[in-house]
Order: sequence, then C-alpha cells, then structure tokens
Amino acid sequence: MQLALLRHPGIGLAHMEEPVDSLVGWLSQRLDIPAAAFAEYAGRAQTMTDHARILAAALGLRAATAADLPFMIEAAAKSAWSTDRGQPIVAGVIAALRAENVILPAPAAIERAAIAGRARARKRAADALLMSVSAAQIAKLDKLLVIDPTVKATPLAWLRNAPSSPKAEHVGQLIERLRFVRDIGLSPDAAARVHNDRFQQFVREGRISDPH
Repeated sequence: MQLALLRHPGIGLAHMEEPVDSLVGWLSQRLDIPAAAFAEYAGRAQTMTDHARILAAALGLRAATAADLPFMIEAAAKSAWSTDRGQPIVAGVIAALRAENVILPAPAAIERAAIAGRARARKRAADALLMSVSAAQIAKLDKLLVIDPTVKATPLAWLRNAPSSPKAEHVGQLIERLRFVRDIGLSPDAAARVHNDRFQQFVREGRISDPH
C-alpha cells in the first residue's frame, strides 16, 4: 500500500485523508493476499513510519519539511500568474514537488501554499501594471474614486456611464470622457506586462467593486 501510494499520487499513507479500501481490494486481488489482512497493519505506529522511510530511500524520495514551504509558495505563484482557480494552482505545486522527488505533504499544507502563492501572484501582477505609473498619475487614479459634488458621483462612475445610443449630442460626451482618460496618461502597453487572463480578472473585479 505504501509503495503504491508513494508512486502515485506521491503521498504517504499517514497523510491519506480519503479511504483506501478500493486500493486495498485492488492490491489484494493481484497479490493474492486477503484484504482483511490490511486491518492488522501498523498496530505498532512506528511500523508505518519505518516502512515509509525505507521505501522513500529505495525510491529516491524525501519527506517534505517546513523548509520546502517557500518553494511550494513560489511554485503556486508561478501557476497562479494567469488564474485564481484552485485546481491548476494546486496541480502546479504538486508537479513542482514531484520534480524535486519530494513526498507530498498533507493536503492542508498544499492548500495553504496554494492560497499564499495566489496572493503573491496577484501582488506581482498589480505591481507589474503600476511599474511605469508616476506618482502624479496615481494621484489622478485615486481621484477617480472621490465623489464629485457637481455630478454627485465619482469620476469613475461618470466614465462608466458613457452614453451608448447613436445620438449626435452623445458624440461630444464621449469625446469629453476620452479626453479625461487620456489626460491621466496611462500607457496601453501596461496590460501586456501581465497575463491576459489575469488582466481580465482585474477588470471583472473592478466592475463589481464599490468605490471604497
């Protein structure tokens, strides 16, 4: 059982959170050993640990330690560069650990690393977007969220509520908004510094977020 689990999915028996009955049954048929025999395994807790250590040495594997956490978080951050979805981020952490011949830690540890890596990736993407933005431009962006007494709304809300019907008077209103945006001076090349899926994620979140 331990040998099978270390080969795939690469986790030790002690860290398995799901029932292993189906795997026990599959192995019992091929090894011609009654499945009930497994219930007597590891009556002495140290037995499981000793077997795990022997098998790891034979397979060239090592157990994960606290020192591997930064590596796991960085692997998660790389996988999260383009997505916030948990499955591909966790898969990236697992792939990185397997490439280093590290036995997978408990699923909770992988999940924590994935969450931390996702936060790191979001921070890096935000920093990349703001890399060439000057202090004056940031000040203009901040003012987009301050309510303008003349229109009783934020400039951002005013920009988003641009007229869409094909009327002559609306052309001037659209040009006014275009000039307002161009005055901020943001380079359209900034979006190319991050993955397009991550950029679109920022856009979606911005659309549904309150000004505060």
